[in-house]
Amino acid sequence: LYFTKFPLVLQKIVHHHSKSHRGAIWIGIEENESLLALKKQLDTLLKDLHLPPEERPFSPHVTLGKYDKMNGARLGDFLAAYGEYRSESFE
Repeated sequence: LYFTKFPLVLQKIVHHHSKSHRGAIWIGIEENESLLALKKQLDTLLKDLHLPPEERPFSPHVTLGKYDKMNGARLGDFLAAYGEYRSESFE
């Protein structure tokens, strides 16, 4: 298979954690038509392989890191400093 490259923009750093304080920090990817078309192609390929579709809503992102124990103050400082980050467009 061949996929054509397309521009992406990274935006907004967020985190998710469980009650055990384990979690992940990630940055979202701004949705665009090319990204949605790629998702559709992949969904079709997976369906052809008889794999069940993803049930969670599509949330394009890049995982920046994971942690075992959250330090709320440090995480808060990091998100305050970098949470609204937005990259230039890149391929």
